[in-house]
Amino acid sequence: MSKLLNIIFLSLFLVLSTQSCKAQQTPETVKVDGDKYYVHIVKSGQTLYAISKKYAIDVAEIKKANPELDIEGLKIGQSVLIPKDEVDRREFKKSDVSISGDTIFHKVVKKETLYSLSKKYGLGIDQILKINPIVEKEGLETGMTVKIPYKSGKSIETEELEKPREDSLRLHIVQPKETLYSLSKEYDVSIDSIQIINDGLQEGLKVGTTIRIPKSNPKFAEFEKQDSIIQDSLKEVNWVQTKPFEIAVFLPLKLWQADTLDSLGSDVKELMIDNTSKIALNFYRGLKMAVDTLNERGVSANIHVYDTGGEVDTLKSKVENDTLQYDLVIGPMFRSNFEWLVKHYDTLNIPMVSPVPISSKFLLSKDNVVKVHPGSGAQMVRLAQYIGNTHSDSNLVLWNSSRFSDRNLVKIARKHINQCVGQLGHDSVMEMSAYTPSKSRIFTTFKDSTHYTLFVPSKEQAYISQLITSLNDLYLSDKGVTFTIFGLNEWAGYDNLEITSYQNLDIHIPTPRYLEYDSPAFISVLKDYRKLYGVDPDEFALLGYDVSHYFITLLDEYGPYMLSHLEKSNKNGLSVKFNFVKLGAESGYENQAIYIFRYKNYEKDRVH
Repeated sequence: MSKLLNIIFLSLFLVLSTQSCKAQQTPETVKVDGDKYYVHIVKSGQTLYAISKKYAIDVAEIKKANPELDIEGLKIGQSVLIPKDEVDRREFKKSDVSISGDTIFHKVVKKETLYSLSKKYGLGIDQILKINPIVEKEGLETGMTVKIPYKSGKSIETEELEKPREDSLRLHIVQPKETLYSLSKEYDVSIDSIQIINDGLQEGLKVGTTIRIPKSNPKFAEFEKQDSIIQDSLKEVNWVQTKPFEIAVFLPLKLWQADTLDSLGSDVKELMIDNTSKIALNFYRGLKMAVDTLNERGVSANIHVYDTGGEVDTLKSKVENDTLQYDLVIGPMFRSNFEWLVKHYDTLNIPMVSPVPISSKFLLSKDNVVKVHPGSGAQMVRLAQYIGNTHSDSNLVLWNSSRFSDRNLVKIARKHINQCVGQLGHDSVMEMSAYTPSKSRIFTTFKDSTHYTLFVPSKEQAYISQLITSLNDLYLSDKGVTFTIFGLNEWAGYDNLEITSYQNLDIHIPTPRYLEYDSPAFISVLKDYRKLYGVDPDEFALLGYDVSHYFITLLDEYGPYMLSHLEKSNKNGLSVKFNFVKLGAESGYENQAIYIFRYKNYEKDRVH
């Protein structure tokens, strides 16, 4: 009986052990936006090519499911999504492929031959035999493990063989009762960072969904951070500029017919290809004016302008063999070009400035990247802080449209406006809502003879139009109700909002750029620009002037240490404010400065 029990126990143990081994070999499955994926955790030395063979899937399908791979490549510890629907299930089920470092180990199954292996991995039979002498000696047998020297494959793209670096992101499957606050504590990252990397989490945290989490980096431990600060401070004190700064500017001018940029006068219409080249040319003109002004003040800098067109291949041809060491890079204007260039200069730690909108989440893990244009999230935060600090005692109301598309905007507004009013000793802001802001509803919502300050974080044009119409009708009635209303930057583009409504309701609009035509600084630049080019500067010429003047001045003051001074270097340009914040210890910088204007006497009037 005892022997029988031992046999039964041993049998159960073997069964459970076998099941355990199989479970360990089966990759984790997650659901993202309704689609199912295997999750592969990248280990040191593993390549895209090796991973694709393990899962019997094309590299192109892996990159499609993980678009960041095109920009940043693989990273150690990264959670790579493998779309299950694109996996060759028959091949995946029958094959037994494992990866160790940069080597693929293929376990031979029934009916496999050297010829089929050579086709599967794009290798010659002689290459397989060379690294597997036992196969040449004894032949290919079922169950045998064969090493695959995939580096020799002629059809493999170079990027498919690039080894991974350290990762800064990981995947997390949302569990019941988890909140952004609890996740921020668990992973030691900010709530804002989690929201930004997941496109704002506009639908909130849903149980069972997979989100990305910024990964803490041990090198930013406090003692190392302090030591680094001390060492950098000592170096900065002794830093002296001994030669001109080298500054690269990448613009899609597309002016292939011009011999040099200096030959471009005011009449360049015959050289124009499209509107993009006009924008780039005007940006360049503003930049050149700023550089000339700084040169007159003794700033020594060489400007290298690259006409990149709009294609990444054109950009590559310009810089791949360029050996010049730059102190500052401005541009390119196209997002794909900018992202490629950041990756190309990754190890050089060059300050790289994007003068046009890019995603805020692109700044994560790129501490040398600077974003000039404030994102919608940054604008919302600044607007909420301004309202909370200046209107907390004026019947302040957060107006909730109750529309699903505005839910995340309302959350951000509520959070930051309440932080400000709380610091001033006031109660949380009053919140009102109306899914349909009809005239009757609006008339019964507000008290007679009372002034209200409304903050309306909504981008729904039809809703805003109906709300403003109803509020304006109330203002024009005999009830004596008056308003100050704060909207969003998008409202300025709504052509169905009358300027009389703007004035009656004292509507305030935030904007990342604003020009005061009567300022002495602008008048001076206007005169010089007209003299040089025979026309007035447009918004892109002013942007070129502001961006280049600000960053080259900063470079002249602090040299290679300019980025460490960026957050304290708040300045106003002709049409752009500069007020940068750093998203995290490893992240880049985003400009969060905004202007706020209203209409007064039918003209724009800046109030902030």
